[in-house]
Amino acid sequence: MDEGIRLSDYGIHTVITGNTSVVPRLKEEGYRVYLACGAFSLGSNRGDESFHARDINGSPQVWFGSGCPNDKRLISSSLEKVSKLCETPDIEGIIIDGARFSSLCSGPRNSFYTCFCGNCEREAERLSFDFEKIKRGAKSLYDKAPDKDAIEEWLRFRSACVTGYLGEFSRIVRSRGLEAGAFLFSPSIAPLVGQNYRDLSPLLDIVSPMVYRAYKQKEGPACLNHELAAAADEFNFVSLRELSDLFGVDLTVFCSPADILSGLSTETAVSECERARDLSTDSRAMPILDLNDSEIKSIISMLRERDFKEISLFLYNKDYISNLL
Repeated sequence: MDEGIRLSDYGIHTVITGNTSVVPRLKEEGYRVYLACGAFSLGSNRGDESFHARDINGSPQVWFGSGCPNDKRLISSSLEKVSKLCETPDIEGIIIDGARFSSLCSGPRNSFYTCFCGNCEREAERLSFDFEKIKRGAKSLYDKAPDKDAIEEWLRFRSACVTGYLGEFSRIVRSRGLEAGAFLFSPSIAPLVGQNYRDLSPLLDIVSPMVYRAYKQKEGPACLNHELAAAADEFNFVSLRELSDLFGVDLTVFCSPADILSGLSTETAVSECERARDLSTDSRAMPILDLNDSEIKSIISMLRERDFKEISLFLYNKDYISNLL
């Protein structure tokens, strides 16, 4: 905590942090605290290709610092960390990030077309999926000659794997009397990475869609403007009208993928938050917004008008707190 900043002065009364050492002080100052952690992070195993995801050509890929979501070693390590975090006194719950497969902006192009390693083949067999069909779907999209039925099988497989992992995560957290939450991709793009809001809602107490409509940094995994711009570029064999229908976001107001990077409208951001809430009937929708968004106050006001009780703010630079003034 910075000595010159009191978040409560800005109407903020809950803090989500990955640093357990600051919890006692936060509690002393009256904040509710949730702990955050990652799902399939490679950590010290980054240099070991046996942990990496495999693309359709069999090449190892690292995405968002993560490996294969079906690697039992990564899953075990992740859930052990979650269990240990649950022992932290005076916290409200655990919110997990990165519980997904790679997106278009999470690494090199081929990292999106993963994972097809032995772990995933065995998991596909266990879940009664046709692994060859899954591979065919990803390959058809990669080759820009889409096989719709096979692509849908691939995305369903991704979803089944993520849902299974988050089910285990939730079981551990809830067994300690804590709330289980997850940072999720915004609803329009969540299916691409295996996050199905309807399936996840019963498993989670909190769903936190990452609605970053105009993220200004050079790289933006999970950010609407970056991911949709990448989709328009990668799937350039279809029109922006067709992509608009696919994602449920009007992209026809843009002339090119580069234009999309400039940002989506505030109305789109609010609509994504409402979609998340509508899909999450068994959990609380707590959108997370980019505090460096030039329209942050306007978006918060619009969400308040639509009866959103909890709004989270992504703060990676303490100077951006002044945007709330």
